[in-house]
Amino acid sequence: LTSFNENSGKQIEKEIKKLEKNKDVRSYILDLRNNPGGLLSQAIRISDFFLDNGEIVSTKSRKASENRRWFAQKGDLTNGKTLIVLINYGSASASEIVAGALKDHKRAILIGENSFGKGSVQSIIPLKNDGAIRLTVAKYYLPSGRLIQKEDYLNNGFLTDGLDVKDSLFVTKTGRVVKGGGGITPDIKTKIELKPSYINALWKEGVFLSFAATYVPFHNDLSVPLSIDSKIMDAFKKYLNESDVLILSGGISMGKADFVEKILEELNVKCVFYKVKQRPGKPMWFGVGTKKQLVFALPGNPVSAITCCRQYVIPALQSMCGKIKKNNEYVQMQKKITSKTKFTHFLPVKLKNLKDGTRQALPIETNTSGDFTSLSGTHGYVELRGDQEEFKKGQNVIFQNWKLS
Repeated sequence: LTSFNENSGKQIEKEIKKLEKNKDVRSYILDLRNNPGGLLSQAIRISDFFLDNGEIVSTKSRKASENRRWFAQKGDLTNGKTLIVLINYGSASASEIVAGALKDHKRAILIGENSFGKGSVQSIIPLKNDGAIRLTVAKYYLPSGRLIQKEDYLNNGFLTDGLDVKDSLFVTKTGRVVKGGGGITPDIKTKIELKPSYINALWKEGVFLSFAATYVPFHNDLSVPLSIDSKIMDAFKKYLNESDVLILSGGISMGKADFVEKILEELNVKCVFYKVKQRPGKPMWFGVGTKKQLVFALPGNPVSAITCCRQYVIPALQSMCGKIKKNNEYVQMQKKITSKTKFTHFLPVKLKNLKDGTRQALPIETNTSGDFTSLSGTHGYVELRGDQEEFKKGQNVIFQNWKLS
């Protein structure tokens, strides 16, 4: 279940009734991982499907007259069958109400990580000029009386994210700070093995599944359980090299990720877009970071973005990925360039042929915001390595033509 919307309860009830007709069904798994919550009414309804009776959740506010309690009404639709609920740090709000109620009534076994700890009831107070304040007016409590919301203060007076006291600490002016420790604790904790961003990006785009779909039908000697040997790994590497998959990783996105994905999709480039770093104010540049990750940014203007992406960025990235063999040509810098970041930059330039046969590279001018106003007339880009802070006038640097040929 990915969220609690107006149809969630109806859909879950329909599936339960359908499964109950199957005599082979002996247990249920309710997956609430990365479910941020939603409608309280749906959380109560879904909890009710697995309970015979008892309290599901309650709210407490400053005024006792405004406190509320909700109880199970209909009975257990699954007739007491074993129930497993999966939660993690992304499970919040309505997810925590369901998981917490089922745990407190000993109706389910919870497996996973501590949940987020969001159990506040908020009210929106309109202000002038179309503004508003979102004010917390109450908090949710589980049947056992436990607070879902992360606790407000730590005894030692430090601020944390609420679940890990080792995180960054911030002291308030009064010496008080928010603690955490709220949320739902699973009965069985699981430790997630973090995968490199490259692997996560491939998984997100379904590359492993698409490889399996092309590999398995032609290899009848495979058996279950499958052992990944060097033969399969070599075939997978070959599949990646032959596929049009562009891996961009490292840094943090500044809001252009979705837009760039659509551009690359239009250009028929399969893009695994993972946290591409973008420098505000420098919208047309691209390069390789210190950890060899590809890094680039595009203009905010849609026409410029599409033009740059189609004519410049993709060819350059393909070249860096090894898709196109680079024939390094060295040209002389016509002016001094100072770099303030430890990235290998690829700077658009115009070329000038000198009488002695050498060629000079003139970086194009930017406007007052540091933006490239036009790439018209540029011949390609020069490669400025990230291990240098200054590139002197007359210094030889690697030049790449925009053209793919």
